[in-house]
Amino acid sequence: MEIKLVSMDIRNFKGIRNMNVSFSQRTQIEGPNHSGKTTIADAFFWVLFHKDSQGRGQFGIKTLDADGHELHKLEHEVTLKLAVDSRMVKFRKTYHEDWVKPKGKTEEELKGHSVDYSVDDVPCGLRDYDSKVREIIDESKFRMLTDVLHFSNLPWKEQKTILRTLAGDIDLNASGKLDDPRFAKLIAFLANGKSLEEYDRYVRAQEKTIKERLEREFNLDLLATAP
Repeated sequence: MEIKLVSMDIRNFKGIRNMNVSFSQRTQIEGPNHSGKTTIADAFFWVLFHKDSQGRGQFGIKTLDADGHELHKLEHEVTLKLAVDSRMVKFRKTYHEDWVKPKGKTEEELKGHSVDYSVDDVPCGLRDYDSKVREIIDESKFRMLTDVLHFSNLPWKEQKTILRTLAGDIDLNASGKLDDPRFAKLIAFLANGKSLEEYDRYVRAQEKTIKERLEREFNLDLLATAP
């Protein structure tokens, strides 16, 4: 599957009031600090995965005035167009405030917030929206491809799982290590139908057993030499 960014329209998202970004084969976004570079990245990830560019689900997207106060009764919207193989796909996400006028009062009150979703201009619910996104690309894979620091910031167990998946199954005959005595136990373990994950657990169990035995022997030696 080939995925290309076509354009993104941003409206009232954080510090950006109205902006269109058209993408080409190579699009360079640059500027001084606080000029909106991170906001563009945040809008991009928000419309697809409901998180900012750092992977945080809770972050402020409302537009602020000069004093840092939220501007109310605005729609905060991001529209992203992608070229997926030979077809165009458009995702739109709109976050807005819900105001109501309580009975007996003259002023409206902010009741809460809601989000509207559409794919190719067809309104849909969150579940269908996320399903359409996943049909194109998984979030973890997408971040892996677009963020050079994503893999290094993952927990080491996730890194190991990904590397093993990329490495694929081990061909013992093609490994060239069958006659190497250093790998004899590993080769025998794998040849018996076991996996690398199981071998890893086996080695850790052996390490724990040896450590406990050494600790017991050390304590016995201390007792034997005690006056």
